[in-house]
Amino acid sequence: MIWHISMISCLEKLEKLIIHDCENLEYLLSSSVASDSEGMIQLLLPKLKRLELGDLPQLKSICRERVAMVCDSLEWIVIWNCYSLRRFPLYLPQLENGQPSSPPSLKQIIVWPHECWESLEWDHPNAERALLQFCGRYHSFPFKLIEGRIKRLEFTDIHVDDTWLLPSVRELVLNRCNYLRSLNDISSTKDAEELKCCRIWNCKGVKCVLSSSINLLAQKLEALELFSLENLEALFEAEAITKSPLPPDTFSSLKTISVRHCHKIKTLLPFWMNLQSLEEIRIEYCDQMEEIIVWDAEEAGGENEGVIQLILPKLKSLSLANLPKLKSICSRRAVMVCDSLEEIWIDNCESLRRIPLYLPVPDNGQPSPPPSLKQIEVGPQEWGESWWESLEWDHPNAKDVLLPIRKFTPLWS
Repeated sequence: MIWHISMISCLEKLEKLIIHDCENLEYLLSSSVASDSEGMIQLLLPKLKRLELGDLPQLKSICRERVAMVCDSLEWIVIWNCYSLRRFPLYLPQLENGQPSSPPSLKQIIVWPHECWESLEWDHPNAERALLQFCGRYHSFPFKLIEGRIKRLEFTDIHVDDTWLLPSVRELVLNRCNYLRSLNDISSTKDAEELKCCRIWNCKGVKCVLSSSINLLAQKLEALELFSLENLEALFEAEAITKSPLPPDTFSSLKTISVRHCHKIKTLLPFWMNLQSLEEIRIEYCDQMEEIIVWDAEEAGGENEGVIQLILPKLKSLSLANLPKLKSICSRRAVMVCDSLEEIWIDNCESLRRIPLYLPVPDNGQPSPPPSLKQIEVGPQEWGESWWESLEWDHPNAKDVLLPIRKFTPLWS
């Protein structure tokens, strides 16, 4: 308990009430005063605009007694990780038909996780409906507050028209947002100056990540995770790129890209893209994936008859698993120059016939693996041995050179 209810009159000028990280707090108020004739105590907070309750695992209610919070100026209600909260005593004015309505000043309700919202009890059977109609779908998205600024924002089961981002958001998660077609549907993405990580999960409507260039996002994004996007066909919409080519610094800050369980996508990245910061590539369970990095002679400025070098100076990890139609990692005439590469994992990619790894050849004419490369893991062993023997190499001794760091060990992620 923080206050006795008799102190409420001293809080009439209170505009913000923010309480975080009080593990044993069960009630904000205690009372020994008599209630009105209907058994309800009114708490008058006429100037309260923001109520924020976070990480209060034992909080049961605002007050031990039955109360109604009358907050005529309330704009924001933010609640997260209050798993014991069962009653939120917000006073809802009644219309002439007896149905409750939300306070006219109310702009936003955020409750996370969603089961906390579902467990709340209301004084009127239609109270939840009244608040949902007013708050749209915002009540359902999870978030994490750090030092008073939203750093991680997750949208779950919402219409993208209702979404908004703050400049401080560093991680954006879109989960089961089935009306989302691409990140361009979220117009405020261009204002997310600190956005570094984007995760898109289980969004049935997504066919591409970007349908046109979002300069700030494309330049600053460091991590991209795509999971279970059943209609994803490409990272970029081909028609839009034809009309307005992507700038050369697109994904120039990208460090990790993970694509899993996306069964329609056939290729991933264009060869010309600036991937100098890329550290990890992880592609798994993509049934139609044929090529990871695609060489397009027309986009690259004409045909090139010689060997093409794909320079990925910071790439440390390459993981490819359960890609039955994967034919090549990059163009047949390309080699990957990866001076920082530490590990390669290839599992159940039976159509792949070439690992285009550049092996430096010193004065003795024999190739050598990159000094940083620690292991090449191939699994499962019963499949991997015959597959390894079928691989084609640019140098006849490449297979023998790599033998000491090759392992037939199945890896499960």
